[in-house]
Amino acid sequence: MTNMSAEVDCPSSSSPTYAATTAPPVVGGAEQAELVASSVPSPETQLKPVHSNYVPAQVDKHLEFLDFSSSGDLVVGSSSLTTRYWTGQLWYYSRAGHGDKGESATDPTACLTGLELETGVVGGHFLTPTQILVGLDSGALALVNLTKEVDGDRLTHYLEVQSPVTEHDDQLLAMSVWPQAGAGALVATVGADLRLNVLDSNLALVHSYLPAHERLITGLACCPTESSKLASTSQDGTVKVWDTRQAKPCQTVHRDPLSQIGRASCRERV
Repeated sequence: MTNMSAEVDCPSSSSPTYAATTAPPVVGGAEQAELVASSVPSPETQLKPVHSNYVPAQVDKHLEFLDFSSSGDLVVGSSSLTTRYWTGQLWYYSRAGHGDKGESATDPTACLTGLELETGVVGGHFLTPTQILVGLDSGALALVNLTKEVDGDRLTHYLEVQSPVTEHDDQLLAMSVWPQAGAGALVATVGADLRLNVLDSNLALVHSYLPAHERLITGLACCPTESSKLASTSQDGTVKVWDTRQAKPCQTVHRDPLSQIGRASCRERV
């Protein structure tokens, strides 16, 4: 029995989305003053980021994910087995903090703030520079907000977890986010209950498919160009492509019972 990975091509976008083109403004008078003011660094950039007291003492043994925000900040998720239970952590690093030093991702002193969780983490993704979507071992998804507190010339960061949303009856195995959310879809998840769920930007359930595979689901990847398409892999040796717009959304594109496919990825077709 062999282990494999599967890669699925997605059609390229025929036209750009979420983009608008406007004529360049005529600068003069008030407009000139506004342009000059916008070039002045914001007060936040003049503050000194300080190490939060909420940072855990050390990074858990298992690094589960890392993700960069559009501004270059980094979040790392880790998990650890304590007696019979998994616990998790989140670590937040500013762009200036992690720099080019590879060792910083596991150095608590370089982290601006962190968070201890009562369950392990599966995945995480920046939705905005101040909001992170995190998948939990418990089968839930949680939004984590990054808040900032100014004290004189000091800037302190905090991570705050909103109430988790649970749509699985067992452990969460994988999650994937559409880069350009649309048509009501934001994130897809798969669990040990063999269920494939699609949720919107409010984390409300939009689609649910059970069973998505006959055996444990090992991989999940959302199409980077179409928010209704995704791919999944399983220990049953199949690769499936899903289109949530269709009455029969699933198409099996590969089947080999002797292969255990461990990873799925989607790329834009050029």
